[in-house]
Amino acid sequence: MYSYVIFDLDGTLLNTIDDLADTGNHVCALHGWPAHPVEAYKRMVGNGIPKLVERFAPAGTDRDTLDQAYGEFMAWYGLHKEDKTAPYPGMEGAALRLKQAGVSIAVLSNKADEMAGPVVEHYYPGVFPIVQGALPDLPTKPDPTPQAHGAHGGGPGSDPLCGGQQCGHPHSQERKSNQLRRAVGLPLPAGAGGRGGRLSGRDPGGADKGGAGRWLRTSWRPTAWCCGR
Repeated sequence: MYSYVIFDLDGTLLNTIDDLADTGNHVCALHGWPAHPVEAYKRMVGNGIPKLVERFAPAGTDRDTLDQAYGEFMAWYGLHKEDKTAPYPGMEGAALRLKQAGVSIAVLSNKADEMAGPVVEHYYPGVFPIVQGALPDLPTKPDPTPQAHGAHGGGPGSDPLCGGQQCGHPHSQERKSNQLRRAVGLPLPAGAGGRGGRLSGRDPGGADKGGAGRWLRTSWRPTAWCCGR
Protein backbone atom coordinates (compact mmCIF):
# COMPACT_ATOMS: atom_id res chain seq x y z
CA MET A 1 0.00 0.00 0.00
CA TYR A 2 1.36 3.40 -0.94
CA SER A 3 1.39 6.02 1.79
CA TYR A 4 2.13 9.20 -0.18
CA VAL A 5 1.40 10.53 -3.66
CA ILE A 6 3.13 13.72 -4.79
CA PHE A 7 1.73 15.50 -7.85
CA ASP A 8 3.48 17.96 -10.12
CA LEU A 9 1.37 21.06 -10.91
CA ASP A 10 1.88 22.71 -14.32
CA GLY A 11 1.19 20.18 -17.04
CA THR A 12 -0.09 17.56 -14.58
CA LEU A 13 -2.91 19.05 -12.51
CA LEU A 14 -3.35 22.30 -14.45
CA ASN A 15 -2.96 23.39 -18.06
CA THR A 16 -1.29 26.76 -17.41
CA ILE A 17 0.59 27.39 -20.64
CA ASP A 18 -1.69 30.09 -22.10
CA ASP A 19 -1.53 32.33 -19.02
CA LEU A 20 2.24 31.86 -18.78
CA ALA A 21 2.65 32.74 -22.46
CA ASP A 22 0.37 35.78 -22.21
CA THR A 23 2.31 37.05 -19.20
CA GLY A 24 5.65 36.48 -20.89
CA ASN A 25 4.53 38.39 -23.96
CA HIS A 26 3.22 41.20 -21.76
CA VAL A 27 6.71 41.57 -20.28
CA CYS A 28 8.25 41.38 -23.74
CA ALA A 29 6.00 44.23 -24.87
CA LEU A 30 7.09 46.35 -21.90
CA HIS A 31 10.72 46.02 -22.99
CA GLY A 32 10.20 46.15 -26.74
CA TRP A 33 11.31 42.52 -27.12
CA PRO A 34 9.83 40.17 -29.75
CA ALA A 35 6.79 38.19 -28.62
CA HIS A 36 6.76 34.39 -28.80
CA PRO A 37 3.99 31.97 -29.89
CA VAL A 38 2.48 29.64 -27.32
CA GLU A 39 4.28 26.71 -28.93
CA ALA A 40 7.61 28.37 -28.16
CA TYR A 41 6.64 28.82 -24.50
CA LYS A 42 5.96 25.11 -24.29
CA ARG A 43 9.70 24.62 -24.76
CA MET A 44 10.63 27.34 -22.27
CA VAL A 45 8.62 26.33 -19.21
CA GLY A 46 9.36 23.67 -16.64
CA ASN A 47 12.30 24.99 -14.61
CA GLY A 48 10.71 27.82 -12.66
CA ILE A 49 9.82 31.43 -13.51
CA PRO A 50 13.38 32.91 -13.28
CA LYS A 51 14.55 30.45 -15.93
CA LEU A 52 11.45 31.14 -18.04
CA VAL A 53 12.26 34.87 -18.00
CA GLU A 54 15.82 34.14 -19.13
CA ARG A 55 14.48 32.07 -22.00
CA PHE A 56 11.94 34.55 -23.39
CA ALA A 57 14.30 37.52 -22.99
CA PRO A 58 16.70 38.21 -25.87
CA ALA A 59 20.09 36.54 -25.63
CA GLY A 60 22.62 38.67 -23.81
CA THR A 61 20.09 40.53 -21.64
CA ASP A 62 21.89 41.82 -18.54
CA ARG A 63 21.09 40.59 -15.03
CA ASP A 64 19.53 43.83 -13.82
CA THR A 65 17.08 43.80 -16.73
CA LEU A 66 16.27 40.14 -16.14
CA ASP A 67 15.57 40.86 -12.48
CA GLN A 68 13.29 43.73 -13.49
CA ALA A 69 11.50 41.50 -16.00
CA TYR A 70 11.07 38.82 -13.34
CA GLY A 71 9.35 41.33 -11.04
CA GLU A 72 7.10 42.47 -13.87
CA PHE A 73 6.24 38.88 -14.72
CA MET A 74 5.34 38.03 -11.13
CA ALA A 75 3.16 41.12 -10.73
CA TRP A 76 1.21 40.52 -13.96
CA TYR A 77 0.93 36.75 -13.56
CA GLY A 78 -0.33 37.17 -10.01
CA LEU A 79 -3.32 39.04 -11.43
CA HIS A 80 -3.84 36.88 -14.53
CA LYS A 81 -2.84 33.36 -13.54
CA GLU A 82 -6.45 32.16 -13.70
CA ASP A 83 -7.54 33.83 -16.98
CA LYS A 84 -7.18 30.76 -19.22
CA THR A 85 -5.76 28.11 -16.88
CA ALA A 86 -7.91 25.00 -16.41
CA PRO A 87 -7.58 21.66 -14.63
CA TYR A 88 -6.96 18.57 -16.71
CA PRO A 89 -10.06 16.33 -16.92
CA GLY A 90 -10.05 13.46 -14.47
CA MET A 91 -7.31 14.70 -12.18
CA GLU A 92 -9.54 15.91 -9.34
CA GLY A 93 -11.33 12.57 -9.31
CA ALA A 94 -8.02 10.71 -9.24
CA ALA A 95 -6.78 12.79 -6.30
CA LEU A 96 -10.01 12.34 -4.38
CA ARG A 97 -9.99 8.59 -4.93
CA LEU A 98 -6.50 8.43 -3.47
CA LYS A 99 -7.60 10.43 -0.41
CA GLN A 100 -10.59 8.16 0.05
CA ALA A 101 -8.22 5.19 -0.01
CA GLY A 102 -6.27 6.71 2.88
CA VAL A 103 -3.30 7.91 0.83
CA SER A 104 -1.70 11.24 1.80
CA ILE A 105 -1.41 13.54 -1.23
CA ALA A 106 0.61 16.69 -1.88
CA VAL A 107 1.77 18.97 -4.69
CA LEU A 108 5.44 19.70 -5.44
CA SER A 109 6.00 22.35 -8.13
CA ASN A 110 8.66 24.53 -9.69
CA LYS A 111 6.09 27.34 -9.78
CA ALA A 112 6.87 30.12 -7.29
CA ASP A 113 5.68 29.05 -3.85
CA GLU A 114 3.58 32.18 -3.27
CA MET A 115 1.55 31.34 -6.38
CA ALA A 116 1.46 27.56 -6.26
CA GLY A 117 -0.69 27.32 -3.13
CA PRO A 118 -3.39 29.82 -4.16
CA VAL A 119 -3.77 28.44 -7.68
CA VAL A 120 -4.07 24.86 -6.42
CA GLU A 121 -6.69 25.88 -3.87
CA HIS A 122 -8.61 27.82 -6.54
CA TYR A 123 -8.96 24.85 -8.88
CA TYR A 124 -8.79 22.01 -6.33
CA PRO A 125 -10.43 23.50 -3.22
CA GLY A 126 -9.78 21.47 -0.11
CA VAL A 127 -8.15 18.60 -2.01
CA PHE A 128 -4.42 19.02 -1.31
CA PRO A 129 -3.36 19.66 2.31
CA ILE A 130 0.29 20.31 1.33
CA VAL A 131 1.48 22.42 -1.61
CA GLN A 132 5.19 23.18 -1.98
CA GLY A 133 6.37 25.57 -4.68
CA ALA A 134 9.80 26.88 -5.59
CA LEU A 135 11.62 28.79 -2.85
CA PRO A 136 14.53 31.21 -3.39
CA ASP A 137 16.96 29.25 -1.21
CA LEU A 138 16.19 25.79 -2.63
CA PRO A 139 17.05 24.20 -6.00
CA THR A 140 14.17 23.26 -8.28
CA LYS A 141 13.19 19.78 -9.40
CA PRO A 142 14.50 17.30 -10.38
CA ASP A 143 16.84 18.01 -7.45
CA PRO A 144 15.34 16.00 -4.55
CA THR A 145 15.82 18.79 -1.98
CA PRO A 146 12.32 20.34 -2.38
CA GLN A 147 10.70 16.96 -1.85
CA ALA A 148 12.63 16.41 1.37
CA HIS A 149 11.87 19.99 2.44
CA GLY A 150 8.12 19.84 2.60
CA ALA A 151 5.93 18.04 0.10
CA HIS A 152 6.77 14.52 1.23
CA GLY A 153 5.92 14.22 4.89
CA GLY A 154 6.99 10.62 5.35
CA GLY A 155 9.97 9.36 7.25
CA PRO A 156 12.69 7.00 6.11
CA GLY A 157 11.31 3.93 4.40
CA SER A 158 7.98 5.50 3.44
CA ASP A 159 6.77 5.26 -0.13
CA PRO A 160 6.78 8.45 -2.23
CA LEU A 161 4.97 8.41 -5.56
CA CYS A 162 5.95 11.26 -7.86
CA GLY A 163 3.81 12.52 -10.74
CA GLY A 164 5.10 13.65 -14.12
CA GLN A 165 3.47 15.72 -16.87
CA GLN A 166 0.37 14.69 -18.79
CA CYS A 167 0.99 12.72 -21.97
CA GLY A 168 1.27 15.15 -24.84
CA HIS A 169 2.38 18.01 -22.60
CA PRO A 170 5.45 19.74 -24.05
CA HIS A 171 7.67 19.11 -21.03
CA SER A 172 9.98 16.16 -21.60
CA GLN A 173 7.95 13.92 -19.34
CA GLU A 174 9.95 10.73 -19.27
CA ARG A 175 13.33 12.48 -19.14
CA LYS A 176 12.32 14.62 -16.16
CA SER A 177 10.56 11.87 -14.25
CA ASN A 178 13.52 9.55 -14.76
CA GLN A 179 15.89 12.26 -13.50
CA LEU A 180 13.73 12.56 -10.40
CA ARG A 181 13.71 8.79 -9.95
CA ARG A 182 17.49 8.67 -10.06
CA ALA A 183 17.85 11.69 -7.79
CA VAL A 184 15.75 10.16 -5.03
CA GLY A 185 17.06 6.63 -5.56
CA LEU A 186 13.90 5.14 -7.06
CA PRO A 187 13.83 2.37 -9.72
CA LEU A 188 13.35 3.18 -13.40
CA PRO A 189 10.27 2.03 -15.36
CA ALA A 190 10.31 -0.43 -18.22
CA GLY A 191 11.83 1.09 -21.33
CA ALA A 192 14.15 3.31 -19.30
CA GLY A 193 16.61 0.81 -17.90
CA GLY A 194 14.35 -0.58 -15.18
CA ARG A 195 11.56 -3.08 -14.69
CA GLY A 196 7.94 -2.07 -15.11
CA GLY A 197 4.82 -2.39 -13.04
CA ARG A 198 1.28 -1.04 -13.12
CA LEU A 199 -1.43 0.27 -10.83
CA SER A 200 -4.25 0.02 -13.37
CA GLY A 201 -4.77 -0.45 -17.07
CA ARG A 202 -2.05 -1.00 -19.66
CA ASP A 203 0.58 1.61 -20.35
CA PRO A 204 2.80 2.32 -23.36
CA GLY A 205 6.02 1.70 -21.47
CA GLY A 206 5.56 -2.04 -21.05
CA ALA A 207 4.80 -1.59 -17.37
CA ASP A 208 2.38 -4.51 -17.30
CA LYS A 209 5.34 -6.86 -16.87
CA GLY A 210 5.46 -6.45 -13.10
CA GLY A 211 8.21 -5.06 -10.91
CA ALA A 212 9.10 -1.98 -8.94
CA GLY A 213 8.47 0.86 -11.40
CA ARG A 214 4.81 1.93 -11.45
CA TRP A 215 2.38 3.89 -13.59
CA LEU A 216 -0.86 5.52 -12.48
CA ARG A 217 -3.63 5.73 -15.07
CA THR A 218 -6.50 8.18 -14.82
CA SER A 219 -9.82 7.39 -16.47
CA TRP A 220 -8.98 9.32 -19.64
CA ARG A 221 -5.30 8.99 -20.46
CA PRO A 222 -2.12 7.80 -18.72
CA THR A 223 0.07 9.98 -16.57
CA ALA A 224 3.71 9.10 -15.86
CA TRP A 225 4.51 8.37 -12.23
CA CYS A 226 7.21 6.67 -10.22
CA CYS A 227 7.28 5.06 -6.83
CA GLY A 228 9.52 3.32 -4.35
CA ARG A 229 8.79 0.56 -1.90
